[in-house]
Formats: sequence, structure tokens, C-alpha cells
Amino acid sequence: MPTAYVRRVSLKASLSDAEVVAYWRFLQEEFLPVALRVPGMRSVKLYSGAGGLRANIRYVFGMEDASVYERMIATRKLQHVVAKTYAA
Repeated sequence: MPTAYVRRVSLKASLSDAEVVAYWRFLQEEFLPVALRVPGMRSVKLYSGAGGLRANIRYVFGMEDASVYERMIATRKLQHVVAKTYAA
């Protein structure tokens, strides 16, 4: 059954502007292509909410079923990318 999963993240206030830009660049150039290759992943969208590029970042994963996200975070080849996504 098609499933949408929303994950919210706020970046640390102590990050410099250059670090915030590097994080967004990482998301777009490294994380999105990897996440979209997970079998069953239909789409991944990034939204920046109130507070500009630092606060209330939302990842919206469109998946064939709920197990797709679990497979993504459990895949050894993807764990370092997923961990970096939520570490900032």
C-alpha cells in the first residue's frame, strides 16, 4: 500500500552559513540520488519550513509500502549517508 513518511530535522544554530550550504548541497547531490535508488522508493522531497534553510526541514518519502524506509536505513551501503543526513 502506498505510504508517505515525513521526517523533520532542524539544523544546529551553531552551524556557519557555509556549513548549512554544504549540508543542503549534500542532501541534493548525495542523499537524494541514493535514496531514490532504494527499491520501492517512489519519491523523496525536501521542504524548508519557517525559519529559512536551518529550521524545520522536512523530508517526505513516497514509498510503495512502509518497509521501504526500514530497508533504506538498514542497508549497510546507505547507513553512512543516512546517518550524515540526520547528524547536522
